[in-house]
Amino acid sequence: MAIATAGFAADETGTWEGHYSCGSIRDVDLTFDASTGTATFTFYERRRNDQPLGSYELDYSVDGFDITAIPRRWIDQPRGFSMVGFSGSLRGGAKQITAQIDSANCAQLAAKKVSSALPDEDQHAENSAEPESAPAPDRAPSELSSFAGTNLDINEVPLGYDFETTVDTAFPGGKRETRSWYARSGANKIGARKEFSATGFYDNKTPGVKESVVVYPTHWHTGQVVYRVERSIRSSNEKNMPTEESLVAAAIAKYGEPINRDAFVQGAGGLGASKIQLLEYPIKDGKIQNVLCDRGKSALAHKRIGKNPREEYQEARNFLDRANNAGYCDAVLVVTYSVGRHDRLRSYSVIARDLRLEAMNIVGEVEATARLIEEFENTLPEVEPEL
Repeated sequence: MAIATAGFAADETGTWEGHYSCGSIRDVDLTFDASTGTATFTFYERRRNDQPLGSYELDYSVDGFDITAIPRRWIDQPRGFSMVGFSGSLRGGAKQITAQIDSANCAQLAAKKVSSALPDEDQHAENSAEPESAPAPDRAPSELSSFAGTNLDINEVPLGYDFETTVDTAFPGGKRETRSWYARSGANKIGARKEFSATGFYDNKTPGVKESVVVYPTHWHTGQVVYRVERSIRSSNEKNMPTEESLVAAAIAKYGEPINRDAFVQGAGGLGASKIQLLEYPIKDGKIQNVLCDRGKSALAHKRIGKNPREEYQEARNFLDRANNAGYCDAVLVVTYSVGRHDRLRSYSVIARDLRLEAMNIVGEVEATARLIEEFENTLPEVEPEL
């Protein structure tokens, strides 16, 4: 066990790229040096702007798949910032990190390994290598998405990417819907931002058949990453629909054998009720695994009916705690269908829901709202009453 741990710890050495959220989402570069047990944390408003906001050193340790980092000293300290440590887990063969920032004002950190060499070694290799033409640019999956690396799609709607990449790939030229986000509405609106919102695409060209695809992005503070994709087909004429056997065979051919099969009744009792069948594929560490997950109706519900923001926030934090365990899912892909007469389907859907990213979005929204309102209230002048 000691030998395995030491060998595993050496594997994190190198350069990592990712994101973290402390009120707003920022990019981060991490380096780990297993020979010294030290790491660097360099953070950016956006990495593409090239100029980091600051950087500091950490002492870190790895125990099996668990990693803990404690701040050591500033390298470049910007005004108004504090050093933070983190604790989490190495995943995906020690190529990904998911961790919780050690601050009540911060949410998760997610990063992936981009090089096994430290920056000085990268520079040396670059200087000594023969020049070669750069590869064609290609947009990579988002490090935040639990579907990154799964290579799954729903009828050519790719999973694991940011909103713009998803729409550009699946619906070239498609309209992108936007909304305004406010931390506070009314006369004194603050924190107003324009962002992408859920976008739907419909195909009703075939008489009696309604087909739709809806893509849901997270808000600005979690990078506008797709956390949910829904595809549904309904028909008033059952002859237009496939059989149950053919749908199940198609799902197995594309996604493999489902980890779970389940059913529930939807609608009122009697003639108004429909029995919904489910084929469930839990996702953990970038692959389909037999782990615990939200099941049944909870895997299909977009809104948490009857939940206030405080309850949603606490549920999201609790889920993130569970998702850090090896035995609980990060995301779930569900195929649902209802059967009519002659073994023909009435409707069927494929739903991919990134539960971990959705929880990060809920946590980030509450924290970003509180922070912006606090900043606004701190700018209000104190006024003495005149009596």
